[in-house]
Amino acid sequence: MDTRSDLDDLKSRVNLAALLRHSGVELKQVGKNLMGRCPFHEDSTASLSVNGQLWNCFGCEAGGDAFDWVQ
Repeated sequence: MDTRSDLDDLKSRVNLAALLRHSGVELKQVGKNLMGRCPFHEDSTASLSVNGQLWNCFGCEAGGDAFDWVQ
């Protein structure tokens, strides 16, 4: 895998919500997004948002795709 299209294909096959749940993040449906507590900082409210293949924390401003989560 050395081309951008190979990486995009791999990312499209990853279920990001399942990856986060496997990492211990409890996600709940809120509107069209999934929300959970961010494991990267002290989070008393659900500030981590998952929308499709991207995640973002409104508390610590971390975010990205499945590769960024694993890194």
